[in-house]
Amino acid sequence: MLVSSQEKDEAVPLPEGPFPKVGTGRAMWRWPCRPASAPSKRHVSSRHRKTQNVADPKTPETVVPKIVAPKIEAPDSQAPELEAPTRPKPWFPPKLTTDRLLLRAVTHRDIEGIFAYASNPAVARYTLWTPHTDLETSLAFVKDFAYANYQAEVPDPFAITLKESSERVIGTVGCSWVSEHHHTMELGFALAEEHWGQGLVLEAAWAVLCFAFSLYPVHRIQARCHVDHKRSARVLEKLGMSYEGQLRSAVRLGEDYWDLDIYAILQPEWQQRVEDLTP
Repeated sequence: MLVSSQEKDEAVPLPEGPFPKVGTGRAMWRWPCRPASAPSKRHVSSRHRKTQNVADPKTPETVVPKIVAPKIEAPDSQAPELEAPTRPKPWFPPKLTTDRLLLRAVTHRDIEGIFAYASNPAVARYTLWTPHTDLETSLAFVKDFAYANYQAEVPDPFAITLKESSERVIGTVGCSWVSEHHHTMELGFALAEEHWGQGLVLEAAWAVLCFAFSLYPVHRIQARCHVDHKRSARVLEKLGMSYEGQLRSAVRLGEDYWDLDIYAILQPEWQQRVEDLTP
């Protein structure tokens, strides 16, 4: 997935802690609990199932957000009752809360919010999807992409919402598998234009990185962006991702071929970053 949000040139620097304390030795993030709808054991490494309460301090809107571990809550019951009682209950990603945001599962009730930002050509400029032209296109995104990923217990997409108006989607963020065998995922995000330059993408993407590294057997998370998309590239750098090079003519859109910059962070690098930012 190509990242698609914009950040202003004067975007805020990466904030410092506080972070939750981690244990000695090969410390790992510790979550309040394993949500009822968290990934099944076939996706979850046993070394990621430790617990520890995580604080979620409130920050005024005028203050630079602190990059902290997200609080994880079980998702609301969002699916209708199943016709066959023997069928398994559908999986939805849990809620992640940060200083200013609540990340949750996307549902069919979000199509108007999705259409509001996805119909903007400026948002779609550096993505592989064209601007949504009607609500049916946004509904297809929910049914054919989001619900299909949830069925496979893939945490992509999370709806990005503000805490004070969590019913309104302002963007999406998530990690999907590049290769389960090679333990590699890819990060992608998109955000409504009116919310660019506020550090919200950084806050949301860091929460999802922490979630994926902590609850999935993933060793590498990568992200690709158009070579001209310097603002998203800076977001990836602030997340601790390393620039690995340029993929020439990596994708085709219409009659054009795009060169892409690729960034990545490894699990040990993410863990070291957590420890470095922990007071």
